Amino acid sequence: MVLPGHTVPDGYPAPEGYPGSDGYAGSDGYAGHGAHRPGPVTGGQGGHGGQGFAAAAEGRVRAAGFPARRSLEEFDGTHERHLDRYTLSRLGRLEFVRARGNVVLLGPPGSGTTHLAVALGTRACQAGHGTRFATAAEWVARLTCAHAEGRLTEELVVLDRYALLIVDGVGAVPFDTESTRLLHRLVSHRYARGSVVVTADRPFGRWSEVFGDSPATSSMVDRVAHHAEVVTLTGEGRRLRDHDRDRGGERALAVGPDLS
Repeated sequence: MVLPGHTVPDGYPAPEGYPGSDGYAGSDGYAGHGAHRPGPVTGGQGGHGGQGFAAAAEGRVRAAGFPARRSLEEFDGTHERHLDRYTLSRLGRLEFVRARGNVVLLGPPGSGTTHLAVALGTRACQAGHGTRFATAAEWVARLTCAHAEGRLTEELVVLDRYALLIVDGVGAVPFDTESTRLLHRLVSHRYARGSVVVTADRPFGRWSEVFGDSPATSSMVDRVAHHAEVVTLTGEGRRLRDHDRDRGGERALAVGPDLS
């Protein structure tokens, strides 16, 4: 069973993160026959050769729900003093996915957290790992619907078939008690089963501003932070920087050259 609206293209091998021939993920949280692991991105798979593997990887990228195409190579980290190329390269090796660990990307809007999350998700798809992207609000809406229909547990099991889930935009909107409880269920269920990448606009100590000061919030922070790589992007948001530059040009045009 592939999630609604996301199918495996005909003729492609069943990728990591989609149901295997037995219809369920293996006990280690990966689809297919448990013992299988994806080879290098350039290698063949299932007799389809390099071209078939590339086509399957593209299918995973399309099914992931990314808002745009992004890559690690495209990331402009020159203004991010706390993000060195070594860290970027290490994350790109996806060791955290194989270890079922998490990555938390903290930074103000426009600092590149979503870009990095999508880039890591894309790299995971290319390496053979099923990946699903959604904003925190979209995840809550999905879980709320499943809960209302009495299939929340089933939905969490379905999500186990993805090696990597991306929760984008924590802090963009506040959540009520029930929404926090549902997101806590997702994070708790994923613990030691699969990886989560989270982007947030504030440090863990301020997540109570989003989810409320409750035991569920504290527990969720503990679950996310445990076995997590935490990356803080402290540079000025690129969109704000571009806006200020454009506004500077507008002011120069309005005032005119200084002829004094």
